[in-house]
Amino acid sequence: MGTRKASCRAEAIGDSGAMHLLFVCTANACRSQMAEGFARAIAPRHWTVASAGTHPRGLDEQAIAAMSAVGIDISAQRSKVLAPDFLAHADVVVTLCGDAEDTCPALPTKARRHHWPLSDPARVQGSESDVREAFARVREEIRRRVEILVFSLGEDQAVVKSITPIHDSGFMQFRREELLLPNGAHCRLDIIRHPGASCVVPIHPDGRVVLIRQYRHAAGGFILEAPAGKLDNGESPESCAAREIIEEAGVKAGRLHRLGPIFTTPGFTDEVIHLFAATELESVPAAPEHDEIIDTLVLPLNEALELAQSGEIRDGKTLCALWRLQQELARGSIRP
Repeated sequence: MGTRKASCRAEAIGDSGAMHLLFVCTANACRSQMAEGFARAIAPRHWTVASAGTHPRGLDEQAIAAMSAVGIDISAQRSKVLAPDFLAHADVVVTLCGDAEDTCPALPTKARRHHWPLSDPARVQGSESDVREAFARVREEIRRRVEILVFSLGEDQAVVKSITPIHDSGFMQFRREELLLPNGAHCRLDIIRHPGASCVVPIHPDGRVVLIRQYRHAAGGFILEAPAGKLDNGESPESCAAREIIEEAGVKAGRLHRLGPIFTTPGFTDEVIHLFAATELESVPAAPEHDEIIDTLVLPLNEALELAQSGEIRDGKTLCALWRLQQELARGSIRP
């Protein structure tokens, strides 16, 4: 997969009429730089995104490598001191470490403040593999938080008054949240917190796509869908997508193409599914989990779209992925 440059929108904070998003940590070397890179890649183009540090020490090479592994090039970003004009024009300030939370200067009254208490991967001791894994874990947590932040910034946010845990499945948390809504109303919501997932449509050079027919108890039986699965701890969406099409569809991707993230059911969960297309396919043995009942179906993309239009494909993530794939093929940005 090709590496994207984190777009070099203006470093200076101050353009009128746009959201100004600032990430702060002590050294402005790892966490805030990765957050800046994700925000530049995800946020609307007219937003101004920057990062800074109370004691900047330069861009960390491991952070550059970790972001490059998921297709984002932050090597052109700079480690910068937290200047007064950054804060003066910021709409949202996110601090990413305890030191910055403690020493960050007084914020302008208009700025919304978020704190993400993320461990510093640069402090991990151990082998090169241990350090890479630490950066990957922190990177994926930053990616998840940036996506949720960017998607939610269009409106004022609710104030969470209390959280009551109800059930923890091991990867999903079910909890009750008492909220003060932006309009002043109070409400209680039952929320499922989810680590996210990846969904991928493999496409052959002749335009045939690989779907699966899988038993889904909650849906009442077998459904047609694209291969998909949840993110394991510290796993990137790209790694998850590559793993899932091997396990479920018996194909290995030479290239993955991002089709964008979607919220599944934002009324009660924060689950984000990352959509991909896979090209340069190689047949490999499938390896479904013991509780997965799966058959594969290979058919032309236009037939898959006809099944979607007729209602035979009703799975939301699959409908979105097929539609986005059709768009990118028509645009010429993906070539099977």
